Amino acid sequence: QQRIDHHLPQWPQYQLALAAIEARPRFVQLAERNAYLKANPLPPAECGARYRHIVVVIGESASSDHMSVFGYPRKTTPFAERSSPHAFLALAPANQTRYSLAMMLTAVRPGEFAPFYRLHSLVSRLAACGYRTLWVSNQGRVGRQDSMAASLAREADQHVFLNELSYKQVRHDGEVLRALEELGTFEAERQATFIHLIGSHTQYVRRYPPRFGFRPIVDTVDAYDNSIRYTDHVLQQLRARFGAKDVLLVYAADHGEVVANRGFGHGFSPGFQEEYRVPLLIWSDDTASVGRLRAAVGVARLNLESFDDVMLYLAGATGSPAVSTSGVVTNLGPANRVNYHALQSAQRPASESRKAQR
Repeated sequence: QQRIDHHLPQWPQYQLALAAIEARPRFVQLAERNAYLKANPLPPAECGARYRHIVVVIGESASSDHMSVFGYPRKTTPFAERSSPHAFLALAPANQTRYSLAMMLTAVRPGEFAPFYRLHSLVSRLAACGYRTLWVSNQGRVGRQDSMAASLAREADQHVFLNELSYKQVRHDGEVLRALEELGTFEAERQATFIHLIGSHTQYVRRYPPRFGFRPIVDTVDAYDNSIRYTDHVLQQLRARFGAKDVLLVYAADHGEVVANRGFGHGFSPGFQEEYRVPLLIWSDDTASVGRLRAAVGVARLNLESFDDVMLYLAGATGSPAVSTSGVVTNLGPANRVNYHALQSAQRPASESRKAQR
């Protein structure tokens, strides 16, 4: 009982040293990725001039199951319902942000993650199309959960983080509007703007301002639904400020969420189906292109491993939609491929024994 190694893990100094050792390989990999992409820029591409502004809004922990635009009985998405976006049911390729976002924005697919460190993302691809690129994040910049997203952000001509440290200190997503205003983004022409929201990430009651939305908030499900409604409110403001003419506004979530008064969250192992069911909303007046996209998807859920291909098609960089309707996703680690259709629902009793991680 007196052995020092039994007590070391409780010491802050030990925890800091351990975190530094764990972070070093990740830091080196991402630094090498950043250097490689900088040394090997993409050549200019002919993508047409379909939109003067492309806006990609990346949501967080947003379940399509809890959005009224997809039939949820509580009115959590009144703006989406009024504005009638092209709404697609989708699957996240992973149940953790860092891997899902990497697969959404690059050609990396479940089970084949190593190429990520030598692949340009959608950010660079749109820059090659002649768009000035901006990344504004309301998530963290550093840490195991955030460093990979920060590497994607570095590909932009300008990247702004509202919070310099981890996601745990973030502000409400409405602060993104103020940052965009200060940057002059709403008046910009021929720009692609990436907006990374904190959305509905855990601690749901902290994701919207006091006195916003539903009353009363009495349990976890109420708080989660209110966070979805607040995201809908932010999307409404973005749509109003960017305008509709010659603007492509797309909202997609990195992964879904298990929403219950007990056992809520994401990053479970084994995973639950609810962690992968996400929305894809597209505001565009190019109904012909979106119609071809819908025909390619059919009645299946669109796997967001092909999100980058969908965006390049909508932007005019490719002539036909390359979509994935595969049920193959990853559970925690990027090499752990699983079949979404073989996963259990969190509503089943087996959920009591599973453990969630960020």
